Amino acid sequence: MNKLRKLRQNKNLTLNQLSNQLSKNGFNITSDALAKYERGNREPKLETWQKLANFFGVSVGYLQGIEPNYLDISNNTKWTILDVLNSNYFDGLDVDNPRSNEQFSILSNKVNKLIEFMKLKKYPIDFYPSKMINDLEFELIETVENYWKNNFSFLFQDSRLIELANKHLEVEQKYYETQIAEKKFDEYCKKINFLEKQMSTSIIDDINKYLQENYASNVGKKAFKLIEKKLNAEYSDFVTNILTAKTSNDIEKVFFTYEDNLDSLSSDIKKKKIFDNIKDS
Repeated sequence: MNKLRKLRQNKNLTLNQLSNQLSKNGFNITSDALAKYERGNREPKLETWQKLANFFGVSVGYLQGIEPNYLDISNNTKWTILDVLNSNYFDGLDVDNPRSNEQFSILSNKVNKLIEFMKLKKYPIDFYPSKMINDLEFELIETVENYWKNNFSFLFQDSRLIELANKHLEVEQKYYETQIAEKKFDEYCKKINFLEKQMSTSIIDDINKYLQENYASNVGKKAFKLIEKKLNAEYSDFVTNILTAKTSNDIEKVFFTYEDNLDSLSSDIKKKKIFDNIKDS
């Protein structure tokens, strides 16, 4: 039995409301068709399965009812998310200047920026003894785990991140249970590294979203409203040109063009052609 009804009810949506929400996302499907999918009276096409899965933030396999429920969040799930957050944060941190927003990775920069906006008195590195810092040992100790949990619990609301963490746990469990032969260890590492990279990307997206929703300034909102269409148009062209590029030279040209267009926008800003009517607030 597919999970469509359960996911719809979890969002407190009627069939009509779900149909309307899907339409707003560019996917037109009637409430009658949705009802037939839920009852199993009609089998959606693969394209439809994928669009529904994207809307609910789950995999197609889970939506179809043929995968385990990767959306259950346990203490182990939370620990895995925080462990990946912690390891990626310190992998990109300048330990000689740990409170700066100028770090070695996007994730570390975003975390420090959020810490600054939250006006937290301590940074994660403050919980480690000097010996561990000198030895660059930043395992997820209890005090740091509590720090992340208390201040970054919004990460536990991301269904995609939860799914990735549970798949991470599944791969680890299979490895330890079956005692995979040494020749398959590389394959295990590749799977783990792939999942952790995806989790790191999701964490960055979640922090960006949290910053936008909770710390947007009035002047920032006004500025973004003025340049939003142009930025979206530039980015849309950039994506299209990248996807249709045929050679590495084409791709290089696309990046240069995109960079030039952003420089042009920056020049307009400096000349106050865009922000003439905006006052700091």
